[in-house]
Amino acid sequence: RLDRLVISVQKGHADLSDAAATMDFTLYTLPGPAVVIAPPMVRSLATAFSGGGTGVATLALGVDSDPDAIGDEKSIFTGGSVGMMTAGVNGAAGYALAAGSVLKAQFAADTTVGAFTAGAVVASYALRPGSY
Repeated sequence: RLDRLVISVQKGHADLSDAAATMDFTLYTLPGPAVVIAPPMVRSLATAFSGGGTGVATLALGVDSDPDAIGDEKSIFTGGSVGMMTAGVNGAAGYALAAGSVLKAQFAADTTVGAFTAGAVVASYALRPGSY
């Protein structure tokens, strides 16, 4: 019996190529309903994001058109740390997600995300398949 669904994003600076302040990645489309177990977590920050004249790097985990609905922006810049993200508006334990919900990751910089010259991060959603 499947009782936990962990959806992860693993990206390095070379994956962030957009000449824009943000870059989104679609991670997974829920085939059925699911319930948030806990706010997402940055599991590894092997190398903090830096370089290219940037002064800020954040990661947010969201759903559908709301980029930080599950996990609010967490610093992954120099000085950032691993750990739980602050729950977004839909990120509290027990929040129900509908079938077809699209889970996304959004990277942001104060200049452009393509400017980073270093950085590697792994973050994960923790969901329980089904509904209450």
